Amino acid sequence: GKLCNMQRAKCIRIIESLVQKNQIYITEDGRISKNRCEEELREIRKKREKSSESGKKGAEKRYGIKENQEVSDGDAISDEMANTNTNKNQKEKTNTSGEAARQEGGGNQRPYSIQLYLSDSDLSEARKHAPKWDIYSLMRDYDRGINQGTREPPDYPAKAFIGWVKAKTKSKPPP
Repeated sequence: GKLCNMQRAKCIRIIESLVQKNQIYITEDGRISKNRCEEELREIRKKREKSSESGKKGAEKRYGIKENQEVSDGDAISDEMANTNTNKNQKEKTNTSGEAARQEGGGNQRPYSIQLYLSDSDLSEARKHAPKWDIYSLMRDYDRGINQGTREPPDYPAKAFIGWVKAKTKSKPPP
C-alpha cells in the first residue's frame, strides 16, 4: 500500500480484484506478475540468446575459434584478435600536439581547439568565473598548452576548460 500511496486494506482489495479478473497473479515467491510481462521477458531472453549465438558464430568464422576449444592462459586470444579493433565506435587516441605531429612527419593533423567542445552555456559559465577577461584569449592560451604538449587533451573538455579558467583567473586582474 505504501508503494501505491494508499491504505493497506484498499491495496489488498484492489490486488485481490485484479487476481480474480486474471489481470495479474501472485508468484510462488510472493511477487505480483502479469502474463504479458512474462511473455515479453521470455521474448527478450530468446533475442539475447540468438544474438549471443550469432556473435559466437561470427567470431568463430572471423578468427577460427571454436566455442569449447582448449587454450592455455597465454593463448586465450589469437594475435589477429589482439591486433583488431573490435569497437568501431571507439576513437583512436591521437596526439593532437602540432609540434609532435611535425616531429613525427604527420604535419597535417589539426591543432586542438577547445572552442569545438564548448556550448554557449559553457562559455557563459567560463565568463562568469572570469569577468572582464577576454574569453577567446583564454581559449587560445588553453589550446596553446595542449598543442605544445605541456598539457594532455582532457577527457571532458568543457569541464576541464572551466576548471582551468577558474584556476588561471582566480583573484587576478585581466592582462
